[in-house]
Amino acid sequence: VTTGGVTYTIPMRNVQIVSTMTNSIILNVQDTTPSGFNKPYMVIEVNSPSTAITTGTYAIPGNAADAHTDIKFFKTPTLYDASSTISGSVGTINITSLSTTTFKGTFSGTVVPQTSSGASLVLTNGVINCSY
Repeated sequence: VTTGGVTYTIPMRNVQIVSTMTNSIILNVQDTTPSGFNKPYMVIEVNSPSTAITTGTYAIPGNAADAHTDIKFFKTPTLYDASSTISGSVGTINITSLSTTTFKGTFSGTVVPQTSSGASLVLTNGVINCSY
């Protein structure tokens, strides 16, 4: 993912596909080595309460089918977020391949600091290439 002219590659040392709710995917990507704890990490969530998640584009803020789709970007010391409940945040997650072993796609958006202070970040060129 690129923000502020800097491209971040976040190693997938800890990837979780969680289905704690019906039709929900949560991708938690971070470097869990001791040197990685202060590096940026991402959380990508697609939640489609009324239909099964398939390939396609999920918007932030979304309609009833993808209203809980979310992009989080943590860069010490601030957590930035884009979700339907945060004013000024927008984004898209485009799933291009989804199976029992892969989750691939792209994402972009404007993430807002959860502390309500500081400037928003624009995320571009986000790539999801996850095998599990």
